[in-house]
Amino acid sequence: MGLDMFLYARNYVSNDAFSKPEEKRRYKALLKVFGLDPIPGQSAELSVQVASWVKANQIHRWFVKHIQNGEDDCNEYVVDREQLEELVLLCKRVLRQKSQARKLLPPGKGFFFGGTIMDEVYFGGLKATIDQLTPVLKDPKYDGWEFYYLASW
Repeated sequence: MGLDMFLYARNYVSNDAFSKPEEKRRYKALLKVFGLDPIPGQSAELSVQVASWVKANQIHRWFVKHIQNGEDDCNEYVVDREQLEELVLLCKRVLRQKSQARKLLPPGKGFFFGGTIMDEVYFGGLKATIDQLTPVLKDPKYDGWEFYYLASW
């Protein structure tokens, strides 16, 4: 039991009368992967987990403060690509200026949230954030996808 955190990328495609031909093609291709037949007017959503953390409370605290308007409620929240890019830049900055870690990206306290010491676990969470988010943010295949953050404990 503990703080488990996830970031998902989602893409919605539709087969309705208003869908563009490219969207209808993607819809049919997605259903084909799962062996399903297209149905007129139907839509589909592909959700891919692109990042996960365990007890990276400094990252969770950032999401609560910058994305969730201070509400730490285990609900799902939309995250803009620009916000994820900002988080990556902040993690890189803290890794370069470790003495500024507590000021720039402080740990968060909570039941089963893990430690609040600025140690290898803390800095490992920053590196994991960079390593997971950078490839997704650089991959043009994720252009137009929506991102969602969810945490539970």
